[in-house]
Amino acid sequence: MHSQFNEEIIIQSHFPLNYIGNCVEIGLGNGSAGSVSLSFEEKGWNCLCIEANPILAEIASDTFHRKNVLNYAVGNENIASVDFHICRLDYENESAVSSLKIDSRLYDDHKHLIKLERTIQVELKTLDTILEEANIFNYIEYY
Repeated sequence: MHSQFNEEIIIQSHFPLNYIGNCVEIGLGNGSAGSVSLSFEEKGWNCLCIEANPILAEIASDTFHRKNVLNYAVGNENIASVDFHICRLDYENESAVSSLKIDSRLYDDHKHLIKLERTIQVELKTLDTILEEANIFNYIEYY
C-alpha cells in the first residue's frame, strides 16, 4: 500500500478484483509516498497524475516511472502563471502543506517542521481542460 491512510483498499472494494480502469490523482506529490493511484497503476490501470510542483512531478516521472504525469495546478479557471506556495518540511516533504493558498490551520500545525518556504509560478488549469487536452481516456472510475 502506498497511500497515507490505505485509501486504495476502500476504493478497490468498489471494483472486481482484476478490474482495470481509469483514474486521476490531483496533488500527486513525488508519485510514491502517499499516492492513492500508484497501487492501481501497478495493477495496469490508466492513471492521469497531476502535480503543481515541477520538482515533484519530475521525480514522479523519472524516479518512480509514473506514466502520465502532468505539471499543473488545478483550479476553477485557466491562467498561464499563478503563485504556488511550497513549504518543505524537515523530512524533505514538499507536498503536505504546499498549495495555491496555504491553509492557515495546516500551516500552524506544521510550523515547527517547516524548514524552507518559497513561491514559484505555475500554470493553472481546470480539470476539464486538462482531461480534454490529455485525451487519454473517455471515462474515469475515480479521482
